[in-house]
Amino acid sequence: YGSNAIGGVINLIREEIPASVPEQARGMLSLQAQSVNDGLAGGASAETGLGAFALRAEGSFRRADDLDTPSGPLVNTDLETYSLSAGLSRVVEAGHYGLAYRYYDNGYGIPGGFVGSHPEGVDIRMRRHTTRAEGEYHVNAGGFSTVEATAIFTDYEHREIEDHGEVGTFFGQQIVASDILARHDTL
Repeated sequence: YGSNAIGGVINLIREEIPASVPEQARGMLSLQAQSVNDGLAGGASAETGLGAFALRAEGSFRRADDLDTPSGPLVNTDLETYSLSAGLSRVVEAGHYGLAYRYYDNGYGIPGGFVGSHPEGVDIRMRRHTTRAEGEYHVNAGGFSTVEATAIFTDYEHREIEDHGEVGTFFGQQIVASDILARHDTL
C-alpha cells in the first residue's frame, strides 16, 4: 500500500499451517540452473494428513558463483540462500489450530571498487527464525461467522562482513506480533 505500490498489492498466502487435511499426500519438486553465474536452485514441498492432523514441510536453496561478464567475473557477487519450514495443525469440524516454524539463511557479496563502496566489497549474512501459531474457529453465533487468532515471533540478524573477516555492521531485531480477527455476518 502507498505511493510506491505502482503495480498493485500482492497478497501471498503460504498456508504454512494447513487449514484442512489433504485427502492424499502431495508434493512438489523443482530444480533450476543458470549459466551467467553457474547457479543452481531447487525447492520441494510436501503435505500429508495423519487422521485429524495436517502436516506441511518445504525447503529451498539457491547457490551461485560470481557473475560472468564480457570483461571477466564480477568478483564478490556470489550468493547462497537456504529456507526450511514445517507446520502442523489439528483440524476439527469448527476450524483448525496449529504451529509452524520457518528458518531462512541468506548470504551474498556486494562487489567493491566503485565510488562510495568498500574497496574490496562486503559480504552480507542474514538469518531469520520465525515461529507462528494460529487458530480459526467457525462460531456462527452472536452475529459472527469466524474468529481467527495469530501470533508470530521473529528473530532476525543481519551482518555486513568486511574483507578481513570482521563484522563491520550488525543489526538484529526480535518482533512479536499478534492479532484477532472476528468476521461478522451482514446485518
